[in-house]
Amino acid sequence: MAGYVEPLEVPTPERLFRLESEQEFRERLRQEQRDQEARATFPADVPVAPPGVTYQGRAWPRLVSTIPAPITAYQPLYFEDKNVERYGWDAGIFQPLLSAGKFYLDVALLPYNLGAQWPWSLEYNAGYALPGDPEPYRLYWPRLSCTGAALESLAVLGILALP
Repeated sequence: MAGYVEPLEVPTPERLFRLESEQEFRERLRQEQRDQEARATFPADVPVAPPGVTYQGRAWPRLVSTIPAPITAYQPLYFEDKNVERYGWDAGIFQPLLSAGKFYLDVALLPYNLGAQWPWSLEYNAGYALPGDPEPYRLYWPRLSCTGAALESLAVLGILALP
């Protein structure tokens, strides 16, 4: 359609939102292009079902798709605050103080946590709620570990022996 010229004026709401059937639309396009050498041609309509027969649809069995849960493996996160970072809990203006307190507690317990879960071990996110899911505020206690207690006691004794 090399000879077709698109009108450049802004269409009115009546022209833009007019309701017309498929046949009326095709006839309007033919009338608009009757002076052009290249006329609009439309493919023939193919009936879905022969005349007099109603379309029954396909009788395929239902397909059920199961998606495996995404599991991520990562090294231990010793300074993670799950309630704030993962589940979005917020204590308003007291949140900076609580986060700082959690950080300094994690610094003090770092030797214990290193002994309880070695840095090269893997941790998985299976069993945790997804980020943003409604989850109650929980207290995450450190896991009991004799190795962690021994490393913590050695660190405390080493700090006391420094002066």
